[in-house]
Amino acid sequence: MGGCMMKPSMDWRRYRTLPPPKRLLLKEALVNLFLARAVLACIPFRRMATWMGTMGSESAAEIPDGQTLVVEDISWAVQAMASRVPWDSRCLAQAIAGYRMLLKRGIPSTVYFGVKKDAQVVFGAHAWLRCGPCIITGEAGHTDYHVLCQFSRTVL
Repeated sequence: MGGCMMKPSMDWRRYRTLPPPKRLLLKEALVNLFLARAVLACIPFRRMATWMGTMGSESAAEIPDGQTLVVEDISWAVQAMASRVPWDSRCLAQAIAGYRMLLKRGIPSTVYFGVKKDAQVVFGAHAWLRCGPCIITGEAGHTDYHVLCQFSRTVL
């Protein structure tokens, strides 16, 4: 799955040199990370899960034609902003933000929820987002987790 994503690093001094579409994408990622954090703080998971799609379903193993660059840009924007916001935007907030951004563009994806496979760990949880063969958010260490459930929504 390597090579699917752009590196999330971004120097704020370079922000002004980015093309306007990339700057807009960063702003969209910022808003979606904020909304994801608010949802996680205020809404029970069972209610949140209803808008995430069908439990147990998965999106296609391929990225829709012509959408690879959009998917890579969303991955970059979410990760770049998540590392710079003053609130907690770890794996689940990133997965939700990326999921919303892809859904807005009609690009199917799957959010996975997992627990640590290692018996030595009392409890470890992780969430990641997949679109086609690429892990969009939460790629680091996702293979160390056992999938409990996943959600995907059919995009019209």
